[in-house]
Amino acid sequence: MKELILTSHMINTAVSEDFLSATGDAENRHGSSPFTGDVQDFPLFHSYHEAANRKCLIQLVQSALREEMLPAAYVSSQGPIIPMWRTKKLLLLEGGKAASLGRFTDINTIRLFDNISGNSRVISKAMDFILLLAEETDNSIFSGNWRQFQEEIENGILNSAMSMLYHDEWNSDLTMQLDQQDQNSFWQWVQSSRSISDPALFFEQWAAVGHIYHPCSKTKLGLLSNEVLQYSPEFRGSAKVRLGAIHKSYLSVAMSCQAKDSADDLLEWLGNQFPEWVSQWRSHMKKLGLDTATYSPMPLHPWQAEHAMPERFKSEIKTGKIIILDGPEMDMASTMSFRTMAPRESCGPHVKLPVAIQATSAVRTVSPASVHTGPKISTVLEAIIQKDPDIGARLRILPEQVGAHFKRPNGLPDDDDCRFLSVLFRRNPASLVAEGETAMAVAALFVECPRSNKPLITEIMEAAGVTTDADVLTYFQNYIRIVLEGHLDLYLRYGIALEAHQQNTLCVFDKFHQPVAMMARDFGGVRIHKDQLKSQGFDIEGYPGAVTVTNDGVEARNKFLHAVMQGHLGEITLIIAQQFGLTERILWSIVAQEVESRFQHLHETISAERWEQEHRGILTDDWNLKALTRMRLEKTSHHYIYVPLTNPLRH
Repeated sequence: MKELILTSHMINTAVSEDFLSATGDAENRHGSSPFTGDVQDFPLFHSYHEAANRKCLIQLVQSALREEMLPAAYVSSQGPIIPMWRTKKLLLLEGGKAASLGRFTDINTIRLFDNISGNSRVISKAMDFILLLAEETDNSIFSGNWRQFQEEIENGILNSAMSMLYHDEWNSDLTMQLDQQDQNSFWQWVQSSRSISDPALFFEQWAAVGHIYHPCSKTKLGLLSNEVLQYSPEFRGSAKVRLGAIHKSYLSVAMSCQAKDSADDLLEWLGNQFPEWVSQWRSHMKKLGLDTATYSPMPLHPWQAEHAMPERFKSEIKTGKIIILDGPEMDMASTMSFRTMAPRESCGPHVKLPVAIQATSAVRTVSPASVHTGPKISTVLEAIIQKDPDIGARLRILPEQVGAHFKRPNGLPDDDDCRFLSVLFRRNPASLVAEGETAMAVAALFVECPRSNKPLITEIMEAAGVTTDADVLTYFQNYIRIVLEGHLDLYLRYGIALEAHQQNTLCVFDKFHQPVAMMARDFGGVRIHKDQLKSQGFDIEGYPGAVTVTNDGVEARNKFLHAVMQGHLGEITLIIAQQFGLTERILWSIVAQEVESRFQHLHETISAERWEQEHRGILTDDWNLKALTRMRLEKTSHHYIYVPLTNPLRH
């Protein structure tokens, strides 16, 4: 729309060289900045940069406290006080209030007191807090990664500022549309709007505001700022995904739909899903004099094709084993995960592709382990739902149907190049939404709506007729029950802990605005307790060197607690308490009641030993918090760091 096009132009002209030099964009691949202007001439963007900086600062402080990088806070009438023993300082979080799961809300000013000089100053910059944290920890526990971390933070703040500016303009445009149609509720407008053909995809992009607690949630090292605008979901980004060609002897294929995994099967399957695209590919190959019987089509993200593949696969490109074609292309929308693309014009599968940039804390490739394990897990999950309709009634699976990756003939299994040319095809959520239903990523529930400025979950509950405290508690209990009947039952009975955080989980609401089911997607981070799964008549072999399949019960439970209980239910509990003036304790007591109910329901279906271990581990023992920022600083993204967390379910 016109207003949003102008906003993109504003961004492209308002970002200063000072900001870009901090991220590396000022000296970019092409030798000059894509932006012009001075930030002093653009106070609007400057204000958004300040807002992004403050958001990141609060995330850093939360991470430092929750992940035990700083000592525990003392409660005072002015706010939490954190002693910094090594540097002889005190940190005051003015106005801050302690919440469950080690969180703090309502932080106003962050003030630093020097116990030696008696002076105090306000900490208002994320960079200042990083330097303070590095000094307090003596730079010792994080292997000298502070400078790299600062670069990631600076890049993330810039991208976050652009995102905030665009999101506000988008909301302003949506407010105008609501006014023109005399509609008060954004939620109900989305449900009924003829201009939104795929609400799930709309919410994927509208709600892509970033991780609540991760300070690098908008970091995208490796992209120029204009590429961030082009490809990121928060800017309604898209990519013209092209079909390249790879020699069949250089391809490894995995499929959930049949036992035979070959390049011929991939071509047939892809032709059924995207007939016109594959037909164009065949014609393109024929014009070039290339034999389609020898090659397989391979989807390529345009950024990957232009910037990562030419050097990495130089030898294979030279010998014609890999061909980066200039078409055919399909316009696909970026989803919340950035590298997973959704067809705009069909209900065809989502396409997960490697884009070798650092987004958040990791380089976003698609590993052979994911390619081969995803379809296997999908097959098992679909079989479980067939066997156990109670789980299926509450949990809809978006299977990873087919995967493929580059593999040199007789190559080493740990060849790092494999993950840079790969693909996973996942079922489209729209294909599992019935008439009158609306699905969205759970992350969307916490984003403020245009016009009302209320979180989306609040508008949904109001549309459902929630007015009294009793109504709130009933609605909340129903929501919790639906989540647990799917995810907790799957974990307790079958040992499968889905990585069911806000991005990987979609909530399905009916036409009466009631939650009816959850959808689960992206099985790369799943943990499966092999023996427990086997005890229920299913089996799965893990990929060599991967950690997906395990007999470590604590690791599997940590996955469930982190993703479902903390990342999903913990945030629903907090937002509803804040929005409706309730205490978290009341809501957590309902969660505990529903967890206990599931344990009692499943008592006869699992062993007494497992029942006791899991009952104690979930309802009584302290939980573990996944220390995302520490993991980044210590460069341990492939094995987790946990810190203890007070269990809010414990009486």
